[in-house]
Amino acid sequence: MTAENKKQIIQQIHQMGFFISQNIEQGRLDSWIDLNLTMSQLKGLIYIEYQRSTCPRDLSRTLKMAKPNITSLVDFLVQGGLVSRKQNPEDRRLWILTTTPKGKKLLKNLRESVSSEISGYLMQLSLDQLHKLAEGISPLVVLMQPNKYLNPNDKQSKNSSAFVVKEPQSKAIHPIITHH
Repeated sequence: MTAENKKQIIQQIHQMGFFISQNIEQGRLDSWIDLNLTMSQLKGLIYIEYQRSTCPRDLSRTLKMAKPNITSLVDFLVQGGLVSRKQNPEDRRLWILTTTPKGKKLLKNLRESVSSEISGYLMQLSLDQLHKLAEGISPLVVLMQPNKYLNPNDKQSKNSSAFVVKEPQSKAIHPIITHH
């Protein structure tokens, strides 16, 4: 395979990924249209959930927003019941932000709308097509997984598309169904 062929195949994969993404976005549009958050507020909520807890200063740095804007953003999320703000017991000048059950539920519903849309398409594939799709995606997933999640005793997981993934330590990375 030449470098040019590889570039063409990569371009085709990008185009397919874009097509899939567009179709999934259209299917879950209702979930997003009904969302009463700005993009910055949604990013803030996602970041706070991902970190499990954070402070306004870190949120400000991550979102690249000025402190007064972060204060307004956090106030909105707190007033909406999506985030809680508590004083840091170690330093009362600082605040700790965490997602509330309502905030977690909102994010879970958004994720599930994506999963549901994808599952609808996947259910239309034959078992053989599903196996081929899983086999085709596996090498990319292995490259994207931090090495600590790969089973170090499974030489096959490092040398082929078959892989084994340990239970993740962080809820941000979901375990993957393994196959051999």
